[in-house]
Amino acid sequence: MKMHTNQKRKIFISYAREDGGLAARLYGDLKSAGCSPWMDMEDLLPGERWRAAIKRAIRDSEYTLVLMSSKSVGKRGFVQKEIRQALETLEEHSGKTVFLIPVRLDECYPLHDELEELNWVDLFPSYEKGFQKLVRVFRPDSQSTSPDQVAAIGRPSQEAAAVLNEIRSGTGSINAIPRKLDLLSEKDRAHVLDSLVEESSRKDICETLLQILSRKAKDIETIASMTRLLRKITLTGTVDTKALLMKITPPDLLIKVEEGLRITFFSDIIHIMNNDQFNEVNKITPAVVLVHTAIPGKLRRAYLEALLVQTDSGAYQGAPAARRALRELPDDMVDMLMSLLDRKELSRHQDSEPIRRFLEENESRWPPRSANAYRDYITLSFFEFLEKAWRAEENDAG
Repeated sequence: MKMHTNQKRKIFISYAREDGGLAARLYGDLKSAGCSPWMDMEDLLPGERWRAAIKRAIRDSEYTLVLMSSKSVGKRGFVQKEIRQALETLEEHSGKTVFLIPVRLDECYPLHDELEELNWVDLFPSYEKGFQKLVRVFRPDSQSTSPDQVAAIGRPSQEAAAVLNEIRSGTGSINAIPRKLDLLSEKDRAHVLDSLVEESSRKDICETLLQILSRKAKDIETIASMTRLLRKITLTGTVDTKALLMKITPPDLLIKVEEGLRITFFSDIIHIMNNDQFNEVNKITPAVVLVHTAIPGKLRRAYLEALLVQTDSGAYQGAPAARRALRELPDDMVDMLMSLLDRKELSRHQDSEPIRRFLEENESRWPPRSANAYRDYITLSFFEFLEKAWRAEENDAG
């Protein structure tokens, strides 16, 4: 169905990269509704000065949609500049009934006081209902169109519905699904991925989604979906789903998720390791060692301390995984662990064979200030090492 209008009203869409999938879906639906949306990924020309083009697009638009989600409301950067410029333009349109429309993609609240004063539209839990409200603003003539016709614009195609059903039923080949997604429109791909994120509490759905994302790790929409999935699992996921995510997701994809979200996720993982509940540790430790290069720098010290504890734990899966990880640490983590292992720290690990092997295998990287302590730990009995450590501590105190 095609809607007709005498004049297409230009609509600027402001969004953060994490929300790119839903932004693309909204852009396509507005186009189908006879509107004239503007979005940088779709409308910037090759070689165009993008900052100037975005500023001009905001100024020339009749409406500006500010897409907000819990992942993006506090994000710094150019999207905040877009919002500030839109708020300045709002002052110039003070006599106009509607110019700036906040659009919420999930349960979040705007940081700008000016946005809180405006009535916002929610595209959740029903995207179709929120979309109908927007169309009524941009297309007053759509009042003559039935609600079912307007809502149909926001619905996925039959092809997208078929792919979703295939995934939900488990009848499709995991090798074929990413290729089928590539055949869908950008809007339909966004719908499929968003639906899978929402249904990821089902282990089979979560596993399929992770496998899809892992095979398309360089796509912007993949990173956006990965961000939404990681947030959902961080907030509501079980130990099993957290372990599953780390077992399947390539570290290179996890690294592309914003650092703040990774800090929250991995803080939880390190807390589980330190709790030392065998049932949980046996699931989490073998998984986290596969992606520890994606752990933010602020947490790596805490992770290495937890890893040391796990090497000598009695966890039948956690301990062997921690010992293997100790032998396979990248150089920057080796150096950081060396900085932690002074004589006092070594005194806490009685006759630890994994630590002794780690020191022997990395002798060329010993820091000079710790070389004597490391040599003593390797060659002396633990009681002899402790006695020497106590004497060293007394000498330092004296």
